[in-house]
Amino acid sequence: MRPLHVIVRAWLLAALLLGGLPLAACSNDADPELTQALAATGFDLYLPEMDGYEVGDVEVSTEAMVSAEVARTGFSMRLEERPAAGLETVTDLCHTRLMRPYRQGGDSCAPSDDEGIHAAAISFEEMTDVFVVRGNTLLAIRGVVSEADPGAVPDALAALRDAPEVSASELASR
Repeated sequence: MRPLHVIVRAWLLAALLLGGLPLAACSNDADPELTQALAATGFDLYLPEMDGYEVGDVEVSTEAMVSAEVARTGFSMRLEERPAAGLETVTDLCHTRLMRPYRQGGDSCAPSDDEGIHAAAISFEEMTDVFVVRGNTLLAIRGVVSEADPGAVPDALAALRDAPEVSASELASR
């Protein structure tokens, strides 16, 4: 009689060869449809990194806007990327047409121009949305809880400002 571990290995090999084990579910391969949709947006894509946060659930909306969840235990924010053609030379990002959907009555908007990168932070009550223009892309991290963690706004700005440009397949694999 053969030892149990030999039988189990043989069974696993047979199941693998016959397609009986869903190994694709364990893969970090990019979804081809999402990769194609990301590539079709026509603007540069970035992947911001913040300590302890993971980017996931990437999707493309009908307005060619890319959105993803930026999360860590107990906190969740939204990453958004959208075309920003023509904003490369704007010095006050707060008063551009592109920012209108993000503004609400009673908010405050603080523009900045750090090292030639245009940025803005829109605050309303305890929440802040952070925006940076990189090339032809407006990057945003929305829903930063600035009241609970005042250091989160500068961290989000730095993450957007320093985000590496990535390919559509790299972003789709998140």
